[in-house]
Amino acid sequence: MTRPLLESDKITAGRVFSDHPFHGLIEEAYRVFDAPPPIHLGICTCGMCMGPDVAARLLRRPARNWTLADVWSWHDSVEEGLEQRVWSWLLPRFLEILAAGDTCHNGLYERSLIRFPTGQKSLWSDRQWAVLDRFAGMMLERGMQRRNGPDVFYELHMLAHGGWPIRDLIAKVMADPDLPEALAYAWGCGLDICDSLGPNWPPGAWDALHEAFITQELADRMLAYGLMDGLDPKLSDRALRAAEAIQCRL
Repeated sequence: MTRPLLESDKITAGRVFSDHPFHGLIEEAYRVFDAPPPIHLGICTCGMCMGPDVAARLLRRPARNWTLADVWSWHDSVEEGLEQRVWSWLLPRFLEILAAGDTCHNGLYERSLIRFPTGQKSLWSDRQWAVLDRFAGMMLERGMQRRNGPDVFYELHMLAHGGWPIRDLIAKVMADPDLPEALAYAWGCGLDICDSLGPNWPPGAWDALHEAFITQELADRMLAYGLMDGLDPKLSDRALRAAEAIQCRL
């Protein structure tokens, strides 16, 4: 791969700094989603969750300034049926956390996108959707570049649950010239394809994924890549294993 990596070595605690590859995009997100705070945070009022004093304090603070602890507290207290005005006010902060690469043991940040159909284009202005569409593309590209940790299927899964049309996401991935290398690392080291394309995808996603990734065409593409002259022998072996894994599921 010759493209700049969309990662940062800094420990950011959910922050994207000026030298981070996502910095320009996140700053644009804060601009296009800028709005007065909502009148409430959409949280449960049972008395066992976030207290009204805490909610009032968070509403007085710009969403950009929320700490990870604030985000955890809100996420654990929010009710179903989140209103768009609440989510759009908080959305840039969540995009920043995801862009920074922060993870949580229970997938809290990734699951945040399920709270609202964020990837539904019709809900946003042109400028807002341009940011969200670019964010999805960059997250997929970063997943393609990773050799350890969450891969492109992890990002696909997160974005699909966030409402982005799965076939649009798949089209972005399939058009990436680095797909064979990414699949070689994802599927050529003993990881079962079922681990990537297994259950827990949104309705309709399973069929779309299998139509795209479990094909003779892709198996042949991986085989051709693995047999390329000059390819690193270890990478070649991974690619050939990935081709065989696809072939076995046809």
